[in-house]
Amino acid sequence: MATAPSPLSTTAGDLCLGSAPDSWGIWFPEDEHQVSRTRFLDELAAAGYQWLELGP
Repeated sequence: MATAPSPLSTTAGDLCLGSAPDSWGIWFPEDEHQVSRTRFLDELAAAGYQWLELGP
């Protein structure tokens, strides 16, 4: 039976490192290929992420 992978993170003192997906942003608001924020957040949660990079 397969088990879910544990979160990848490392703690060193007060520093905690982990993996995170790229941040969501708007390239051009009218671009038909722009991923909506709700789709991005839904896919992020479905993949098991609890945090994301805020980015510019």
